Amino acid sequence: SDPNIKFMIETRVIDGTNMEKPLVKLIERYHLQTRILFELFSLKSLQKLAQLAPAIPRTQLGGDYHDIGDNQCYANAYYSSAAAEYLMEHDKKYFLSGFNSTSKMKLYLNNPAVDELLTDFPGRIAQLYLKKSLNNIDNIDYSPKKINGKLYIKNSKKCPVTIFRGYG
Repeated sequence: SDPNIKFMIETRVIDGTNMEKPLVKLIERYHLQTRILFELFSLKSLQKLAQLAPAIPRTQLGGDYHDIGDNQCYANAYYSSAAAEYLMEHDKKYFLSGFNSTSKMKLYLNNPAVDELLTDFPGRIAQLYLKKSLNNIDNIDYSPKKINGKLYIKNSKKCPVTIFRGYG
């Protein structure tokens, strides 16, 4: 496996399922701790993951940025200068999610308060970043690449897995 590949994992807690402990055991079993970023809407699940795997960074998705607690990152789908200021004061990272248009990417790519843009089109943002950084390099291919291997998904009615355009 390619050690440069990183994984953002979002748990889904439905009907009281408790998936955090088995998830952390799998991550530890395959020694992936340095390649994971947890991203969750559930503050309760974030707290469980903080206890089970404190070295793995966690991102609070949405909600009130004041609730970030000991999580390292906060992400939402719109830019807020108040959130940006609060997060910088508390040494937290600010991610913006769902920024798929090139114009929105350009707008926030140079914003020092925004640490990451989460997008369905990583090739677009990679090209924008390289154009900014390396004087308009246009001949590099950033299209998605297939990864050789298999993806196994264990699913149940109480703990669904969402697959979106091949990403799960």
